Amino acid sequence: MSIHNINISLIPSNPETIVSLNKINPDIVIIDLDVQDDKCSQLITKIQNMIYTPTILVTGIFSNPVKIIKAIKMGALEYIPKPFTPENLLILKNAISKSISIVLINNKDCNNNNSPFINRIIGCSKQIQSVKELMLSYSKSGASILLLGESGVGKNLIAETIHKLSKRSSSRYIPVHTAGIPSTLIESELYGTNTGAFTDARSRPGCFESASKGTLFLDEIGELPLSSQVKLLRILEEKTITRLGGARQIPIDVRIISATNIDLSKAVRNKLFRQDLYYRINTLTISIPPLRERKEDIPVLIDFILKEPGSKHSITTSGVEKLIDHSWPGNIRELRNTLERSKALAGEITRIDENHIKIDEG
Repeated sequence: MSIHNINISLIPSNPETIVSLNKINPDIVIIDLDVQDDKCSQLITKIQNMIYTPTILVTGIFSNPVKIIKAIKMGALEYIPKPFTPENLLILKNAISKSISIVLINNKDCNNNNSPFINRIIGCSKQIQSVKELMLSYSKSGASILLLGESGVGKNLIAETIHKLSKRSSSRYIPVHTAGIPSTLIESELYGTNTGAFTDARSRPGCFESASKGTLFLDEIGELPLSSQVKLLRILEEKTITRLGGARQIPIDVRIISATNIDLSKAVRNKLFRQDLYYRINTLTISIPPLRERKEDIPVLIDFILKEPGSKHSITTSGVEKLIDHSWPGNIRELRNTLERSKALAGEITRIDENHIKIDEG
């Protein structure tokens, strides 16, 4: 059976099926389950060794409930009793629809762009495709870009990708996490120092000079102190810097990409962020959706993370569903950390299941 070019196989649970399963290579499996057959467990295990192969069980209403529960725990997506009733058929329809969604997400080729750089942004959802389109468009411009999004959504990767897509790609990309720099050191980090500027100070360039003809990424710019905002605005307007302890004005040719996880317009209203600086860095804007708003990308991200060099793990369908059900306040960073923890808990078992997945709900 084929729906939306998805291969759906309806199979009995017998030894011949187990032998030929790899040749069938189905996307979705519906098993007419004979719970009296000891080969049933082998069959479920075999199917679950195929990553992301949703399995639906169909069996007699008076069948052994212990074996049915065991099969469900081994990764079956749904259990449909026989004989069929209208309600059961509706369950079957919903289960197939859910299975098709999982398969379509994992089979969809999102990396069909000619640029290998844009393909580093993983996802098939409409939201992330829109982000990719803006990245491609904005990379051709030299204007300042403001990236908006929660912590962990990948703002640094998006900024670096825009740089690699731009005409400035042959020069350096310098990321600066402004929130991680003590307020007393921000200006020396950004603008550099001359010998004698302060105790033990040596002559060295700052991030603006290091990023000459390239891109400077100011991450979490909303955390920048007001006093530093004034000087940054002047530098962006005049396109020159002066090192601490120096007098010479140094011309700069740098594209600025900024990012924040706070509402800058609200910060402007509350006098925590300068309105003139906000307008200066907000020429072009990209809003990056949180993971909970594009859950269809989660299986694709899981697959990408688990296929990274050095990884030997795969994951069951039930494991994927558990990850999809989480709200992910920490976004992709939290998903990656959760998978790393799951791999450690799985140990020598290379197949991650829902029992290996421990999610921090705090």
